[in-house]
Amino acid sequence: EEAAEMLGVAVGTCKAQLHRARQLLRERMQMEGHA
Repeated sequence: EEAAEMLGVAVGTCKAQLHRARQLLRERMQMEGHA
């Protein structure tokens, strides 16, 4: 909620973007053999 307020976006939008970012990071780390 705090991050959404700071970025000026809805809480749902912020959560969706955060989820997507984590997913991309996880995929990238798996490709490089870190996970």
